[in-house]
Amino acid sequence: MVTNYISDKAKIGENTKIGENTKIWHFVYVGDDVEIGNNVKIGSLAHIDYDVKIGDNTTILIHPVKN
Repeated sequence: MVTNYISDKAKIGENTKIGENTKIWHFVYVGDDVEIGNNVKIGSLAHIDYDVKIGDNTTILIHPVKN
């Protein structure tokens, strides 16, 4: 089952491919011609430039995560 979440406040460029079970949060910018894999999480305020490939099971955040 595909359960993508893409915030309506995110800007997604043209020709962008988004994999399954991917979450793109508020105020994210994704440039043109980007490939985003499966099970990816892109946190709020992240900026993904154009012509980028993001592999499966990747998390991109703009703040540190404390374990």
